[in-house]
Amino acid sequence: MTQLCWEQWIKHFQVKGYNCIAPAWPGRDKPVDILRKSHPDSQLGKLTLSNIVAGRTHFILGQTDWEEVADYTASWLNDNGI
Repeated sequence: MTQLCWEQWIKHFQVKGYNCIAPAWPGRDKPVDILRKSHPDSQLGKLTLSNIVAGRTHFILGQTDWEEVADYTASWLNDNGI
């Protein structure tokens, strides 16, 4: 799965006034045909939530309401035992 699968959702929410971004996950920033050739990718299984969040920090901090998003995300993670 790449960030391209989010294109329609981004459009959907942008029409409603939301600022949406869909950065690629670590190692998923290549064209689909290249990713398919490297399947199964052992590095994908080694990803942790900390790795993913650390790689997204600059995207999060670049958003105008990042504190609200961070609070919501932390609450959701806590509520779901993650």
